Order: sequence, then structure tokens, then C-alpha cells
Amino acid sequence: QHRLGAALDGSAGGDLFSTLSLEVTRSQATSADVDVELVVTDANKLPSSGLALTYSAEAELWNLSNSKMDHIASGKRSLKGPGFEIRLSGVPRGGDSFQIAPGSNTASQIKFLLTRPHDLAAASPDLVTASNTNLSDAELSMRRISLSPYPDNGYINENLANSLSAVEAQEFINDGLITTIPAGTDRVDLASLTKQASAKFYFSNLGLQNINQFSFTRINSDDDGPHTFNIGYASAYPNDQSGNYWQDSADVAKALNSGILKSTTNQSLLDLGMRASGSGGNLTFTTSNGNFVSSGIGIPEISTGGIANVASISNAVTASDLQIFTREGRHIAGVAFTDAQITEFMTSANGFDDSAVYSAEYLNNTTSAYRGIDMDVSFAGGMHALKIGSNGVAPALAQGTTIVPGNATLAQTMAVALPDGTSLSVPITVGASASSAADSFNEILRNRGVRAEAKTQIELFDFQATGVVSFDLEVANRVPIEISADVTPTNLSNLAIALNKVSTETGVVAVTSTDKTRIILTSDAGDDIAISKLGAASPAFFGRFVDDNGVAETSPIGTVNVSGAFKTPLSSTSVVTNALIAGATVSSNTVSGSGADLNISSDTSGNYTVTINSGGAGATNPYVVGETFTIDGTLIGGTTGTHDVTITVGAVDINGVITSATATGFAPGITLAQGTISPTITDGSGSGATFDVTLIDGVATVVVNAVGDGYDVGDTITILGSAIGGTDGVNDLT
Repeated sequence: QHRLGAALDGSAGGDLFSTLSLEVTRSQATSADVDVELVVTDANKLPSSGLALTYSAEAELWNLSNSKMDHIASGKRSLKGPGFEIRLSGVPRGGDSFQIAPGSNTASQIKFLLTRPHDLAAASPDLVTASNTNLSDAELSMRRISLSPYPDNGYINENLANSLSAVEAQEFINDGLITTIPAGTDRVDLASLTKQASAKFYFSNLGLQNINQFSFTRINSDDDGPHTFNIGYASAYPNDQSGNYWQDSADVAKALNSGILKSTTNQSLLDLGMRASGSGGNLTFTTSNGNFVSSGIGIPEISTGGIANVASISNAVTASDLQIFTREGRHIAGVAFTDAQITEFMTSANGFDDSAVYSAEYLNNTTSAYRGIDMDVSFAGGMHALKIGSNGVAPALAQGTTIVPGNATLAQTMAVALPDGTSLSVPITVGASASSAADSFNEILRNRGVRAEAKTQIELFDFQATGVVSFDLEVANRVPIEISADVTPTNLSNLAIALNKVSTETGVVAVTSTDKTRIILTSDAGDDIAISKLGAASPAFFGRFVDDNGVAETSPIGTVNVSGAFKTPLSSTSVVTNALIAGATVSSNTVSGSGADLNISSDTSGNYTVTINSGGAGATNPYVVGETFTIDGTLIGGTTGTHDVTITVGAVDINGVITSATATGFAPGITLAQGTISPTITDGSGSGATFDVTLIDGVATVVVNAVGDGYDVGDTITILGSAIGGTDGVNDLT
């Protein structure tokens, strides 16, 4: 009954009395110099049957065993048994022994076990108190139930090798081992290792002396081969005149691993991601990627004279998945389960509670691990990560002059494709912050092994003057808070202090850079950060996103790629007729063709199109594929030579009538002397860039004049066509 109560410190009550004790009996042959002291540490764990304590002179150890000769503990001067400790003194001899048995006089051995008054468990462990805010007369009753019995799947130290060494690692024939980490375990390290492909050889002493060539081919490696190594002793040590030979495979492996022996293409084993090991007549090769060819041409061979020795091949085996659960179904580490796996594995027979519900909320979460576990998880190749903004692309700055601009994120549905082929849809609301978007992701993906984390981090920098900077700040707070501080371009400490004074309300923490010229604002919740109402006398400054290391996510412009359509379009114009060919502006290399009537036109990109009004006179004066017409540039609004157009006959029918033709040439276009122009539209968050633009006959040359800041790779910057002598929307420069 005392076990059902709670002590003063809230701990569960234990036993009040114990009737168990132990008696130690010295065997008649045991040296009188040896004394034993037995101290009971937990009366509830004392054995109910006899034990034997025997000294081994060979091992110089005392061994404790039960009546079935099962080993319990060993030690030189002390050892621990179930519920007691043994301390020994004196000089023992081989065969010295003691018998430990339960006390024979039970009544005389009754002991009161409590040592402190506040260990008396007289209070109920369950207290139910109604809240003062309750409006009803509802009552709550609670009943304790017995702990669920769980099947014995064995403990981890019994089923797995107690080592992280690949050499000592446990190998399993089948998947599906289930084992238990004992309650109260302070620390456990688990590792699942890939087994590399191997090729193993065995040689007699004579065979090892005469090995001369190693050849092999791999599959699905970085360099499959075939590869050939000359591995004779003379190849490794050509200047050795003593007639020595290989005496141990370890020497061959050493020469290969060190690069003394290389392939016929001058590659070492290291270059190929391989390693050799050897001992005696055993020589083994392993490869870090791919497999060895296991039969036929390409199988690893080592020749000894005229004999080809074929290797014993083992293919690579991928690492097993490790899954760590609580009995209640909390998935702590591993790879998220599918619905089918949940049904198959989460059973009471596998040790789960009958009422367990699968949850991957804590899966591989090392920052907010389940119940504060200190956990580190590593996967081969690392964890997959994707960094985006709430808009699905990237974080975005918005700027305004009269009002605070709203978050430009559009209402949308983001699709997430998982490795198992499942595709899930995540709804994102209009104007969603990173925090809101992360909540939406986690709601949909919480049991899929995918977790979204939100953070908003910006940097204020390049303050232009000394003075009092003031602005309104709105983050987690819904009512803007005015921030004001004295700053200089080289010291923003006062601004950081002012911002951190209201961190409780805003959720933003401010830190300055080492040189105090920059200040970083971080919302770990991922809320939008809005700065408005910059004071009229405030020094001007710039802002941009930064990553977790304080490095700008966006930056000044380095180089740009230019596109646009700047050619003067040509409407359909007659350029080939018999009359034109007879004149000075059109010529042809046709042998006998005549009667063709052709028009050309071009678009703003300078691409020409041929319209065939008449393909020619036919069989009496046929055209031939490949014949051309040359049109002088003046006929199409250009200049002679520069803008000449060549029309080439592409196809004719059986009568020599043109059915297809193409036109090529350098079309006239917009010409603009070099001028410095500011972009009209920027789709990113950058600003301040200007460009020196030159157009010659529709060919644009752009040089960055002012680099600006806040730009990112892939940003599109637009100069409207009207700014370069063209038409907006038609001749825009991007």
C-alpha cells in the first residue's frame, strides 16, 4: 500500500519493511586471512536462492555465481550482486569460497527501510484540482491502471555488438531485428554501416611468390575499367638485385595502398577508391563504390605464371535502416514510416503499447528532441534540405514610400513529392509569413519525416551619417513600436540596445557585427519584419536578408546576361520578281529558273520569313534546290552589304517550282549611343543599380555602372523599350 502513495518530494513510495537478509558462510578450506563484508543496497532485489563466491588464482578474480553456475559478477576487491555489495580483504588462495544464502530467521530479520521522515509516502500521487475559472460543476475522477506487460525482445546489449568498429559490427541474415533500449539508459550510440564490395584471393607460398598481374572490372563505380596492375615483386622493387620475392600478402597490400604499384594507366588503388589488405596467403580488395564483375570477362583475377586465380566476390550491402521508437509510437530517429509499415510493425507483439499512435513529430529533430533528449543524427550523404521563402521561391523584400507594403505572397498550393512516390499538397494563404507557411507544411507533413522551420533574418547596414535614427517596428506585435537611438556609421550599439528592450513584445533579437557597423535582426518564429515611418532626420541606411552565418543572402550585381528584341520589324515586302532580278537591287545564281514571285518579312528579333506568291514558271524554266537570290539591303530599309538578305531555295516540286525557301541576313535595328540608364522594374529586392547601355543596329551592349545592393542570382531587371528608343513591351531590355 505504501508504494501507491507519494513522498514529500513527489517520488513514489517504496517498501516500508523488509524481511529479507543474507548470510555469508565461509567454506572450511578457505584461508582464515580472507574476510568478506556484505552490504545490502536494495532489500527488494536480494536473491531468494543461494549464491557461491569463489576465487580463481589464474584470473586473480573473485567470481559470483548462482546455483545453476550462471555467472553474475567478478572483481578483485569488491563486486556487486543483486541488491547487495561484497567487499573483500586479505590474501586469497585458489579455490577459496563463501556461500551466500537468504537469512534463516525471517522474523528476526524484519527491518524498517525508511531512513528519512519525508520518505513516508502518505500523500496521494494524483491530485485533481478544479480551475477557478470553471463555470460548470463538472467533476473529474481518475483511476490508476497497471502498466502494460511488453514482450521480451531482448536488450540492445544482448542483440548487438557493443562496438562502433566496422570489424566488430553485427551482421544479420534478415531485416527486422527488434530490440529494447533499457529504461534509464544514460547514453547509447547506434551505427549502421555499409558493407563494401570485396574480391578475396588465397595463395600458397609458391603461388604468392609468383604473382605478377592483377586485373578486374567493376560495375556502377566511378571508373569501371577494365584495370590492370602489374604486381610482381620486380614491378614494385625493380632495383632489387637479390632475387627476393613476396613472402606475405601484407607486403603486396602495402605496396598497392602506398601507390608504389600502379595500373597500366598510372592509377593507384586510392585513385580508384579501393584498398587492399592481406595476411599470409590471403589478399583482399575492397571498393568504396560499385561492385566487382562476378563472373565471365572482367572478374578479378591474379595470374601466377600461366595460371589465372579467380577471386571470391562479395557484392556491396547497403546500411540497414535504424528506427528508434517509444512504446507509445513516437518516432525518434530513422526514416518516416509509410502507412503500410505502420500497420506491419507497430504491433503489441513488437513491443508497442496497445494504444500506441504513430507520430513523426520528433523524427530526427535534434534541436527540439522528444522530452529533451540530447540527440545527434547523421545520415550518409547528409539530411536533405530545401531553403525557400513563404512564396515558394526565396525570401523577398518589399519597399514602399507612403504606406507599408503588404507581404506579396500569393495564395497557392505547393506540391511536395516524397521519395516513396507520394505527392502531398500544402495550402499557403495570401500574405503568408515564413512562420505561417512553416505551420502549413508541418500540419500536412508532420508524419512524413519532413519538418519545416521558419526564421526571418535581416541586416541593416551602411548608415550614411551620425544622428538619431527612428522608425516603427512591427513583427510579432500587432501595434507598431517606435524605435529610437543615437547611431554613427561605425557604431550601432545603441540601436541594438533599443531593439532588444522590446524583444519580448516583438519577438526580434538584435546583434551587431564585430565592427558594430551592421546590425542583424532575427525573428526565430519566422514572422515578417516591417520597418516604417523612418524619421525625417534619421540617417539613411540599407537593408537586406542574411543567412544563419550573417552572410548576405543577396548582394551587389556582378555580371548580367542581356536579352531583348531590338530589330526594326519588316512588313511583307516584294523582293523577288523577274523585273526586280533584272534591276540593280536583286540578283540570282539560278541556271534556268524564272517567274518566281517572293516576299519577305522580319520580326523584332531579326528573323526573316519568306512568302511564296509564285514558285516560278515550271518545267520550262525550273529552279533547283540550293539556288539563291540576293537582295540589296536598301530594298528593305537598310544599307548595301550590311543588311543584304539571301533567299535560298529549300525545296521544289517535279517541275522545278519552288515550294519552300528560307531567308537569312542581318536585319536593321535600333541604334542608341551609350547612356547610363536606371532599370524600370526589378522582380527581386535589389535596388541602386544602373547600366551603361549601347545599341548598334539592334545589338545591345550592357555594362554595369553602379552595382547597387540587395540583388540575387536570377533576379530579372527590366529597362522599358521607350528608354532605349523603342516601344514599351516590344523592345524592353531585360
